[in-house]
Order: sequence, then C-alpha cells, then structure tokens
Amino acid sequence: MIRLCAQVTALALSVAATLVNGSPAGATTAPAPAIVWVDVRASAAWPVGKAVSIVDTYTGTRLRLGACRSGVACIVIREDRHLPRQWAAATYPGWPITKIKLNPTRRTSPYGQRLHTLLHELGHARGIHTHNVRCSSVMYYSMRCPSGWIAPNTFTRAERRILRRH
Repeated sequence: MIRLCAQVTALALSVAATLVNGSPAGATTAPAPAIVWVDVRASAAWPVGKAVSIVDTYTGTRLRLGACRSGVACIVIREDRHLPRQWAAATYPGWPITKIKLNPTRRTSPYGQRLHTLLHELGHARGIHTHNVRCSSVMYYSMRCPSGWIAPNTFTRAERRILRRH
C-alpha cells in the first residue's frame, strides 16, 4: 500500500511539473531566449519588421517590435542625419539599450540594400561585434563582395551561435 501511494505521488508530481513547466519532471529543455524589444522611430522605407522576422527565424532569437521596457534588453532604431554620407548605418552596443542609427539619405536605396543594412546592424546589436573577413555572410564589411556580387543575407553557423547566446 505504501509503495502504491509513493507511485501515485510520483505520478502526480510528474503531471504537475508537466502542467507548470510544459515538460515532464527531469526532462531537460533549453530555456526560451529572452525577448529583446526593438523600438523603431524611423521612416517606413526601412523594412525593420522584415529584418526582425528574418533574424528571429534564422537564428532562434526573440526580437519583438515595441517600446523599450525598464531593465530589459532593447534595440533603439532611429535615423540620424549626422552620420557620414558614405555610411548606411552605425550600431552603438550597450546594456540594456543598443542604438542603431540609420542614414536617412539611404531611404531611396533599393529595398534589398536597405534590408541588408538592417540585418547587418541587427547582427552587431545582438553580439556580432566584428565583420566577416570573407564575403560569406551579411556580416561582411561591405554590401558588395570583391567579385561584384552582393553579400548574402545570411549568417554563418558561427555567427548564428553568437546570436543564440545573446
């Protein structure tokens, strides 16, 4: 009888853990990445929503459009007419707020270039602080490869690991 009570108690605890945690007791699951808010006040010409969606889908991060919350990581995106003309954007990492400044003179650039710029800067904002020395990812220092081709809008495996950690 005592043994049966112990088994029923163990089963009840397992069911309770599943209801609370979403997984059976003792099962290990990776914690969900923390939400990072993306506070945007820039021209609608910049495809921020699309860039956020690509970064989330491709890397497993959880970027969400909305106002910054106190004590939570946030990326603030604004246009800044004081950026050097040759720059499309600049990222200034910080905690809890990272700032991305977009050059408003680039609003009329082709859509693909504007999207590439945002993906690149979001990569910096989420922890990739260097440029890729090979033209194999969006983190290449330029939009054009030495071959003349446009750098891809993807992250390398190593870059994706960095993004998942941050």
